[in-house]
Amino acid sequence: MLYLLAGLADLILALLHVLVAVLGGEAYIFLRAGKVMAAADVAGEIWPALLTLVIAAIFLVWSLICLWAAFKDKYGRAVRVLVALIGGVFVLRGSALFFQFFGLTLFSDGESPVFRDF
Repeated sequence: MLYLLAGLADLILALLHVLVAVLGGEAYIFLRAGKVMAAADVAGEIWPALLTLVIAAIFLVWSLICLWAAFKDKYGRAVRVLVALIGGVFVLRGSALFFQFFGLTLFSDGESPVFRDF
């Protein structure tokens, strides 16, 4: 059950990144991607959308791996180990949020965190 939830959560994150790539500048600012990315997108540069779509693809792959881990097959154990490693990436990201939440570090755009960041 938890593997299914993890897969769905990663799928939602992938779709959110695709939506941000489509919406552009204001969406980048709202989701705290940084003013440099937002300004580049508004200026018509392609790299912010490409980078965002690469991140979306990574979340999609993670989603598929988590959904695969939910099913018992001959590769199930190896896939569940991979899911644990992916979980480690999220824990490391969560650790950075801990420091940002308590004001010990700023976001990449130099701003203090706001509630929606968490």
